[in-house]
Amino acid sequence: MEVHRANPEDEKGIATLIKGDEKLLEKRFGKFNVQELIENSIIAITASNETGEIVAFAAFSNSPTPTTGDERLAPNKWAEWVRETFPDTGLGPRNTLWLSFFAAGSLYEQEAIDMILHSAFDTFAHVDALLFALGPNVTAFTPVNEPEIFEEIEHKSGDVKMLVSFAINYRPQVRIRSARVEDHDDLTPIFNQQSEILTENYGEFYLTRVIEAQSKSNQVLVADINNKPVGLMSLTSDIDTKILADCFDLSPYNNFTKPTVDPEPAGLKENANLGDAAYLADLSAFEKDSKKEPGTMFEPIFGRLYNGLKSVVVDKFVDAIDLEKLKEEYDEAEQKRKQVEADAKRAAGEEVPDDDDDDDEVEMDFKTAWSETLPNYLVALCLFSAAKGKPSIASSIDNKALPANAASAISELMNAADAPADVAAFAAACKRVGAAVAQKDESLSINFLINLSKYTALVGGEAKGVDFGEELKNILEKGTWHPKPAEGAEKLKESAEKKADDSVKSGTEEEKTKKMVNGSTNTPASNVMCITLYCLEEAYEGLGEAFLGEAFRRYPDHDYCILTLPHSSPEIPLLQHFTYVSPLPSNTFSHSLYLLHRATAFRAPLTVRWSRAGDMMHLREMTTAMENKSEILSAARRGLKAKMSTSPTCACLTLEHNDQFIGAVVVDIEETTKDVDWLCTEYAVDEVISTNTFPSSAHATILYYLCDPLFSADKQFVLSEVMRILNKGALHYRVYPLHYVQDLLDALVQVAPRKRPSVPGEGKSTGEMDKPLHDAKTGGMLAALAEEGKDFALYVTSVRLLHEPRVAVNARIVVYGATPCALSFLEQLLLNPGANFRSLTIITPCGVEEQDSGMTGFFPKEADYTHRHLDRLAVSARVKVLKSTISAMDCKRKVVVLADDKLVPYDYLVLAPGLQDETLAGLNVVSQKFLEEQKRKRQLAEEAANKENDEEEVADEKSEKDEGKGRGKEEEEQAEDEEMESLSEPPVNEVQGVVSVKGNASTAECLQLLEGLRKEGKLGSSRQSKEAKILVYGSTVTALTMIRGLLNQGLRPSSIFWLGEDSRSTVLSQNQDNLDLWHSGNTKVENQVIRRLNALGVKSLGLAKIETVRHEDGKLSGVHFKPGRGRREKYPVFVQSLQHEEMEGMWLFPCQILLCCGRPDVDRTLYKAITNNSLVYDGRLVVDRYFRTENPNVLAAGSLARLSRAEGCTTPLECYNPVEVGVRLAETLIDSIVWEQDHKDQRIPMRPYQLPKTVDCIYPGEINFFHGHAPDYDLGKKRAGKTLESDKNGVYQQLVFGKDGVLKSFTYLGEKSIDTFKMAGLIGLPFTYMNGVYDFTSKTTDVIGHLHETWSMALFHDQFQKERQLINKALFDWARPMLVEGKGGSKDLQKIVKDLVNMGKTGVKNEKVVTAVLERMPTEQKKLVQARILQFLKTHKNHLPYAR
Repeated sequence: MEVHRANPEDEKGIATLIKGDEKLLEKRFGKFNVQELIENSIIAITASNETGEIVAFAAFSNSPTPTTGDERLAPNKWAEWVRETFPDTGLGPRNTLWLSFFAAGSLYEQEAIDMILHSAFDTFAHVDALLFALGPNVTAFTPVNEPEIFEEIEHKSGDVKMLVSFAINYRPQVRIRSARVEDHDDLTPIFNQQSEILTENYGEFYLTRVIEAQSKSNQVLVADINNKPVGLMSLTSDIDTKILADCFDLSPYNNFTKPTVDPEPAGLKENANLGDAAYLADLSAFEKDSKKEPGTMFEPIFGRLYNGLKSVVVDKFVDAIDLEKLKEEYDEAEQKRKQVEADAKRAAGEEVPDDDDDDDEVEMDFKTAWSETLPNYLVALCLFSAAKGKPSIASSIDNKALPANAASAISELMNAADAPADVAAFAAACKRVGAAVAQKDESLSINFLINLSKYTALVGGEAKGVDFGEELKNILEKGTWHPKPAEGAEKLKESAEKKADDSVKSGTEEEKTKKMVNGSTNTPASNVMCITLYCLEEAYEGLGEAFLGEAFRRYPDHDYCILTLPHSSPEIPLLQHFTYVSPLPSNTFSHSLYLLHRATAFRAPLTVRWSRAGDMMHLREMTTAMENKSEILSAARRGLKAKMSTSPTCACLTLEHNDQFIGAVVVDIEETTKDVDWLCTEYAVDEVISTNTFPSSAHATILYYLCDPLFSADKQFVLSEVMRILNKGALHYRVYPLHYVQDLLDALVQVAPRKRPSVPGEGKSTGEMDKPLHDAKTGGMLAALAEEGKDFALYVTSVRLLHEPRVAVNARIVVYGATPCALSFLEQLLLNPGANFRSLTIITPCGVEEQDSGMTGFFPKEADYTHRHLDRLAVSARVKVLKSTISAMDCKRKVVVLADDKLVPYDYLVLAPGLQDETLAGLNVVSQKFLEEQKRKRQLAEEAANKENDEEEVADEKSEKDEGKGRGKEEEEQAEDEEMESLSEPPVNEVQGVVSVKGNASTAECLQLLEGLRKEGKLGSSRQSKEAKILVYGSTVTALTMIRGLLNQGLRPSSIFWLGEDSRSTVLSQNQDNLDLWHSGNTKVENQVIRRLNALGVKSLGLAKIETVRHEDGKLSGVHFKPGRGRREKYPVFVQSLQHEEMEGMWLFPCQILLCCGRPDVDRTLYKAITNNSLVYDGRLVVDRYFRTENPNVLAAGSLARLSRAEGCTTPLECYNPVEVGVRLAETLIDSIVWEQDHKDQRIPMRPYQLPKTVDCIYPGEINFFHGHAPDYDLGKKRAGKTLESDKNGVYQQLVFGKDGVLKSFTYLGEKSIDTFKMAGLIGLPFTYMNGVYDFTSKTTDVIGHLHETWSMALFHDQFQKERQLINKALFDWARPMLVEGKGGSKDLQKIVKDLVNMGKTGVKNEKVVTAVLERMPTEQKKLVQARILQFLKTHKNHLPYAR
């Protein structure tokens, strides 16, 4: 028998297993749905026999089944009930799972339950027990009633029967002890099984030497099971943390040093808000973290004070007396009053004082007004505590609201019949304190209030008759209190010291020892130990946690344990307890760093609960440095108010560890419920979680997740608890571009954004852009924000996803380029649900979010990665973006050098920068801006390098500079010139006015040149003879879009000239040659666009090749070109023919700006880096089918690469859809890294590419041009299929079908815009899907208008192709015996099926054949197809309006 995680494919087998037992199972487990059990359970396990038949199924969840009928066992309540009912067991959500379903065949019950429980405990090492609750009318059943599997826990609370299965019965007991030399023989095979590196490098007896070298700072622990060593952990405290601090962000961990002693309780700063209601409500911080506040001897007293207060005050009176709110209202009223007075003074001509003075006065007025009430309120709290146990006083408190005036509350309590005996003395003390405070003029601090609270607690709680005159003076004057040992105070001090926590004492003694040794307590001591060796037998990998507790016991003075792991190594199970430390941008450390804090190593309880008002103080302190602090606090307050509602609209939950506040989660509920349908339309949510099992009410959104970084590894548990408490099945999280991203993403799964289907617009002429399917009203708040351009990346999770294994990938993957291929590659890595890629870097000159330049009018449209799509990916949230270029590579060291000389190490380097214009590089010319930018980057790099040098190097540099001070000015200029020449080899000419169009940076440079000409009066001049001439060079699409961009800038058409490129270089394929051309090889498109250019007044000079650039004083004055083949226009009179011998046949074109948009080629700097590393370059960078170059760690894709001849296909990858190429590249790398496939088998045939390659742009005169063709369509061959072509009323359209009836190519040229996304989606589909498109050859009706009608909506759905393939497979399985074997059905049916296949091949539609097949197809096949289609329409009804 085998067991595995249940998946949707098991649903049919499970249904067969439980058939006939549904009613019995419902009685035991409540109403159930197998699909929901698989999707909503923490883990669902199936067991199958040797034939593959499913013989058992079990599901485990985080709450009991509803059949118990006990409200106390509701999902959000059972934890409290279990803790109260079974206080000695330690059971709770942290270490418990519930059996929510079990079914097994009668012959397999015993064996199945045993294997399933084994699997559950092995999977979840933190789970100590599995619980099962039986309702009062349900009896235990086999095998649950077997005592060796489940045992009953007796209790007296209700009729629910509680059964428990403990992990101790399924896990071996591990004993951790010190290592002994004789353990060597048992441990060496375990080490060698995992890695033989130690033995190979250090010899056979390396472990023996390690064990013998044990000392106080070096410890070696052994895991012992049944007196046999099964694992080893070696630790040391001798660590140089400076190296780690230089490479990792250790500031949240105090740089691994002992914290200095804070004289005041941590978390309460001098600048905290005066009168914080949360502080008054929740004083628990003073008793909860003794280690954090060593030396505070009154913590036990304050703890008892708080425990006495919270049941009376916190729950009843705090919300009613919110001093912070009163302060805000007071400030607002005072501001209005001051404004009215100021306006009146201005009207009367009087002088108005400065605002700053007014603000100080308002603040002081408030503090003065509350100086008496606030301390009295604290005194009242102390009186409440002193009155605990007094019946009449307690009764008066419980049954009566606190009066608005705290002083009258004190008076009422003092006059109670059974007031404390010392109440008179206490009353006098309170009056004296209140009077002293009222007379004080200086502003109060939180520290003052804290100490005043401690003082009143002492007087009212335990000490009697204390002379507090001098102490009160200290409080008022210094804000601190150092009591003298007088009368009761001395006894109080002794009592407090006895009751203080042991850790506080040890901390105090440690400070004393440090002072003796070092002479000062200010020197930070190391606070970290490191795991240097670790191994554990594979069968016991889940038991590694046992080492951690013992490790901290061996190092009692260290709070952190760290472990480093090579980037390319997979994570070991032990690391699930550790926190991954983010590296700094300058990190060059060869390992990943993980840490564990002492507080998280001993399984101390981490709890999630509804927040109370008292938690606001801690939340406010946690968010002090955050820019969005006010938004977080505001959302948290809304969650507090919603707590009491039966159906809360939002929630605020608090995270606690050992009763200490460590964070909060703020969740939205109401708006998410409204937005679920819209989200499923805009994002592929159904591909991540089963939306059928989660109604809208089961969704919620995490607005803010705040947690101490020490507990980062507990995110999964926290999120699971949030869902349990709120009774939700799915959680969302939204990441907006460039916003602060919380440490949460690695626990969630990113959802792919959808390309939204559109509905034909009502009342619009054919060809106009369709209206969106959902407007702002449909999706609620999120839809409205999206319409405003506020898009976001969506992350989701469910209970199942949280607990599914996910591979953490630390390999450093560096991507060069932000082309569609590169972005597609990154998108696949980010969206992969089975892996979390932690170290992704993209190097690109302009960044990622700026790549979509279609809106500027200078470049072609980007159909795949628009601004909206990039915003919905939020790449920068998980990918480090470096705005630079690669200047060199070192494949041996695995590092690339950026233009500013910074080093970027990698484990995998992906080269996908695309090709770009290199015309100027061939002419040895660069723009002036290029050299300026290079010089600036070099200077920045030198400045950064100088800062990183140590003091000795800095001193040496200074001395060298001093020696060079005597150099003359000429020598300095010469040195600078030599440095500039070294920037680019060979030496180039610096010319102002030339631009190589490569992206947004070149657009900015072009606009800067135009602005300069305008200022000189050479653009927009009234005299055309003085108008500057702008030459656009190239035959690419970019050349035409640049002309359009210039026209949109208001330039005269007569000042723009176009010179097509006559490239005589060898092209790699006919398809590549035609795609590079702006007309895609279509002469009709070419003729129409040139006619439009002539009509606009833009002069076309035909084809030529620029040979040289002429310049005067560094400024462009003209170009020399040689006319080429093809079309040659009549040149203007100012174009001169050159007759010199060296320039024979050339012409001179005088111009002030040259925009080069030539045939794309590889960047010269990158080419040099490629060849210097001996990577094969044959017209393109040569790769194998897995995109590997000669160096397996360097991959290449996109237009830069071509397949090796050994693959049997030499077509450049630029001839394929770049997005599909990027997807294939990502699949290859994921298989290699995550699934560790070696990719050595070359016999497997390559999968053919399927998506079309497209061009979408707007040419001068606002002509829309679109062309797309299938990968297997050769533009150079004679077309063998059917062509639909029309050229009417200035609109040209062409559809080319192959012999098999499949649409191979589509071309459009016209003034009206069309939905190019839809048209691209049709390429590759048979004509039979296009609703009689062949009939339009003889009609005047617009073919494109026909294809845009509502019936075509399903064809463009992102899941349609997948559904089509499934239906085709089902039909082929039916037809295959007839086609291949001649079996099945009558001869007439066989003939009809063959005719249908031939019809698809020839493209000739025959309605009679189609009708005959449908009539004779078996009913079962018809129902199968109909069911799939109906299910498709039902699932995606939000996208298909006619399917509603």
